[in-house]
Amino acid sequence: MPRGAWRWAGLGLLLALGCGDPPTTDHRGYTKSILETPGVFIHGEHRSEMDSLGTPTLPTAEVIVLPDSAASGGG
Repeated sequence: MPRGAWRWAGLGLLLALGCGDPPTTDHRGYTKSILETPGVFIHGEHRSEMDSLGTPTLPTAEVIVLPDSAASGGG
C-alpha cells in the first residue's frame, strides 16, 4: 500500500476514534442534557460599582477641513 494511503487510513482511524460522547455515569442512553431544558442561556451583566459612576467624559473630536486638492492644481 502506498505511503499516502497509510496516512489517509491513519487520519480516518483517528477521526473515527475521536467521535463519540465522553464517558458518563448516566445510563439513560444519551448525554445531551442541554436538550432537556431548552431555552435562552444568555444572561445580562450584573451592575457593578463602575456603573454608579455614570457616563465618562469623553474628548470631543476636532473637525479638520482639508483644502480641495483639485483646486490647488497639483498632482
